[in-house]
Amino acid sequence: MLPSGRRVRQAFVCGGRWSLGACPASDAVVCRRPEAPLQREQFELHAELESRHWWFVGRQRILRALVERIGPAGTGARMFEFGCGTGGTLAAVGAGYACSGVDPDAGAIARAQARFAQHAFAVWEPGTPLPAALAEADVVLMLEIG
Repeated sequence: MLPSGRRVRQAFVCGGRWSLGACPASDAVVCRRPEAPLQREQFELHAELESRHWWFVGRQRILRALVERIGPAGTGARMFEFGCGTGGTLAAVGAGYACSGVDPDAGAIARAQARFAQHAFAVWEPGTPLPAALAEADVVLMLEIG
């Protein structure tokens, strides 16, 4: 359950090491990531490969099938991704959803905004209160965040 009292239908967590806790400054729930973020070169490589490399393409197909089992996309359906990086997975998996994503790397977010202007992306620093868009999400993704 989210701080707003709204329940998220489903969350996918794949191999992450994030921890959930309470924000000392408020009653909000926060996520903390102990490791350093990806290097800029890694984000650039992901952005270049994620639409054509077999691993990314296959993973996106699997994730899309899982999301479709939860509930079909449609008018008003919302998807949120923590650690969205350059936005490619969210854009591919979130077809038909109103998508938003956050990442602590400003360079990755700038690339996501340039590539997928139809979605909302923002810089979010772990350890701060959760973004408001999370409370409205029907599906939450947490992939490769650890």
